[in-house]
Amino acid sequence: MIEVVCCKMTELQKAVYCHYLESKAARRLLQGSKATGVLSAITALKKLCNHPKLIYDSVHSKVEDVVEGFECVESFFPPGLFDNGRAGRGGLAAGWEALGSKMGVVARMLELLHARTNDRWVARSVQLADSSGCLTWAQR
Repeated sequence: MIEVVCCKMTELQKAVYCHYLESKAARRLLQGSKATGVLSAITALKKLCNHPKLIYDSVHSKVEDVVEGFECVESFFPPGLFDNGRAGRGGLAAGWEALGSKMGVVARMLELLHARTNDRWVARSVQLADSSGCLTWAQR
């Protein structure tokens, strides 16, 4: 069985996305003056669509370079939600999954399945979303 579920971005995802679109880095990419950053921008936007914590982790990582255009996004994230007060580290507070539309859908689906059945499920996805933002599930 295959199910396709379209997910709208959460308010947090929209805010970070708009922040990126208004950045100098995005303007440079759209003007074509810096084509070398296109792949990293696409990868970062895919991370944002999967869950904003992935951007949060990239911004706070000491290993990765912050992707241009996502500087100063810390103010968008609720304090302590992803790191227990230690930037880029620690556990996750209750409700973190709802800040990403796809993870919110997954959490709600699993909660319903757990409440209504004793079935065991495997959710497998090679690519979580296509270009229209649809989440694809396959059950075997």
